[in-house]
Amino acid sequence: MRRRPNGTSEPAADAERSVWEALASPQPHGLRQRLRATLWQTRTVLLLSAVAVGLLALLYLHVVGDVALANSQLQTLHAQHTRLVRQDEELHQQLGVATSPAYIDREARKLGLEPTLPLPAPPLPIPPSVQERGATGGQP
Repeated sequence: MRRRPNGTSEPAADAERSVWEALASPQPHGLRQRLRATLWQTRTVLLLSAVAVGLLALLYLHVVGDVALANSQLQTLHAQHTRLVRQDEELHQQLGVATSPAYIDREARKLGLEPTLPLPAPPLPIPPSVQERGATGGQP
């Protein structure tokens, strides 16, 4: 029942039914109408399924593209790391050569430098008699 603007009630016509009344009423009775409704529902389900599959395919392709880009960057960084490790090893080797006493002596001689201080003499052996008495000459 619908209320008129003037406040009176009257039964609702078929064209003016509410949504709830329309849902509660039986579906179309004819075979053609039922077939048409079934096909419409099938088309709708297929269309929505196709849209969902398409969106999932786009998401998959986007993720695959991102993975390929990350893999390329990873390979570039790995090659750079290998190059830097090799360069570090070469620099350590050069540092070892440049700080060795033989290299320093050879390069100093090329520049005309000579050692000015005499090399210290090897220590003399301590006679056994001194070892027994100690450094104080035998006094306690």
